[in-house]
Amino acid sequence: MAEFKQRLKQRGPRSGFTLLEVLVSISIISVLVSLIAPGVFFARSAARKLECTNHLKNVLLAAENHAATGQTLILENGSETGSWCRQLLPYLDLAALDRALNSDDPAVVTAAKTASPQVFRCPVDTGHDSMSASLNYVANAGYIRNGFWWDVSDLSHTPDAYVTFSPAWSISKTLASGAVFRATLTGRRLQPVYGDGRSNTFLFSENVQAGKWTSRYTADIACGADVTLDRNNGDTLELNASVIVGTHGAETPSMINVGLDTTLPGETPRPSFYHSGGVEAAFADGSVRFLNETMSQDVYFRLLTSNGVIHGQKPVSDFQY
Repeated sequence: MAEFKQRLKQRGPRSGFTLLEVLVSISIISVLVSLIAPGVFFARSAARKLECTNHLKNVLLAAENHAATGQTLILENGSETGSWCRQLLPYLDLAALDRALNSDDPAVVTAAKTASPQVFRCPVDTGHDSMSASLNYVANAGYIRNGFWWDVSDLSHTPDAYVTFSPAWSISKTLASGAVFRATLTGRRLQPVYGDGRSNTFLFSENVQAGKWTSRYTADIACGADVTLDRNNGDTLELNASVIVGTHGAETPSMINVGLDTTLPGETPRPSFYHSGGVEAAFADGSVRFLNETMSQDVYFRLLTSNGVIHGQKPVSDFQY
């Protein structure tokens, strides 16, 4: 025992970290965290954006499968829950939800109406997490007559909205804009004609102010341009010739990301989202591409039209957006 005590004395007192060593260690850890954290955040952001892209691709594929059965995708079919979203449920592996909406049990129907399918949501938008029947993607309804664009309860964005004045040009012009229309035009279902090319017309885009996917209202489930067509300017859709664009102050309200943080759901049917610099959009050729919020008004309006070239519009090139 005496020998053991002697050895302990020879070793001296037990050493620990000095204050300086602790401070240096904390500084090193802080530097490492500051270097790693942005990378982790970027990776998570990129993963969420990729998931959003995949959701849009799934919606686009569902629309293609829907069309392959000989059906026409319409903005809404006149029923309480007849939006384009409802029409695509069976093609999005959501047939059970579709059946629930037709249930004889009111409780089942109510639950179905408040469901928020993930495929209709962008994971970047956490603000919609608490909303029922949440929707982040909207259909391209084309040119929306001035006055209807701002109407949160509009059910009148139909191709015959211009018929009162001159059916000969109003119907053809309206059908040349947009890709998804309301149910009927003089009793006929409507199919877009992609004279501009499928790669130059988008079908769906993001909208952070979209309403419920069960809604019938234009501003909830669609995007478009706020315009007035000039009835006296011949058969043209060239901007500044036959199209008078609605304005709000110095901005065009229907442009991408205008009023991003200042409007409520259903108030602004234009593409918008929290991605840096623009939005994702699904094109009729099957691709999902990024629309830059700084693109020119002329280019954006031409992307909204499916057959604008027959009315004087110029073709659009990828480098322009």
